[in-house]
Parts: sequence; structure tokens; C-alpha cells
Amino acid sequence: PMYMGALLIHLPGAEIVWAVIEILQGSIVHGASRLIKGLIQATSLAVFLVLGWQVFGRNLASEWLLSDLKGDTLPFTKGAIGSLPASVWCDEAFPQYYPDYMTWAFVVGVYNMPLNILCLANVYIPVRDWVGPFIVGQVGLLSLGYLQFQCTPDTCELPEAIQNVLS
Repeated sequence: PMYMGALLIHLPGAEIVWAVIEILQGSIVHGASRLIKGLIQATSLAVFLVLGWQVFGRNLASEWLLSDLKGDTLPFTKGAIGSLPASVWCDEAFPQYYPDYMTWAFVVGVYNMPLNILCLANVYIPVRDWVGPFIVGQVGLLSLGYLQFQCTPDTCELPEAIQNVLS
């Protein structure tokens, strides 16, 4: 626990949130510099995660890709594509053996309420001001859940790229 504070300074999310708060409170220069620092941290985190995966995870998924083929050959089982983690959702997010009430709307809408409240408390929003941000957070979570679990190419008119941007 005492090491968590030292680790959290390397995550850009808090830096970006505090930057926006400082800009809204009128400290434009300090908030803008903190925002730039957070964006640079996020960019470098993404770049070095990809580089690390390419160096240490090289061909990590090759055996798994080849085991699904059963005699067929897949052209991209080596190299970068064989090194990347899976980029598709599970075949069935909510299996049939789950109870009937266990739907995506229930999980996203109800189980994320405590998370939403903790996020509001984490950024020091006074309790009397929680109603608006809480509603915005819940609407955002529900729209994300709809785009992930309900909106498929068969049921939605949105292109997949637009769904990814919205979610």
C-alpha cells in the first residue's frame, strides 16, 4: 500500500483530470502544462507497451493460432499479428447458464454504480454536486454497454469504426 502513491504518479489519468480541474478553476498556465504532461505520459505509455509487447511477446500467440486450424494454414500466424493479443470480444459475453436477470444492462447499470460513486469521490466532487456527474457517468456507461453488447453489424446502422470511437 505505501508503494501505490509512487506508482500512481506514472499513470496519466489523474494528471489529465487535475489539469482540467485547474483550467476550469482559472489556472490556465498550470493546468495546460499539467495537461501536456499527462498527454505525453499517455502517449509514451502506449508506445512503450506496444514496443514491449513486440519485443517480449514476439510470436506469443502463434501456437494458439495454429491449434485452432486443425490442419489448415493461416497466413499471419508469425510476426506482429501472431504477437498481438486478441482484439475481438468473447463469442458469448453472457452465457445461457447465467440467471435471466444477469443481462448487460443490469451489470453495466447496477454493478457500475458503486464504481461511479467512487470515481466522483476520488476527484473530490462535493456530495451535494454528485447528481449531474453521476447521471452523465451512468448514461456514458450504458451507452458503452449498448455499443459493446447490443449493437452488432446486423442490428446497427453504425459502421464499426464509429462504434469504436463512440465507445
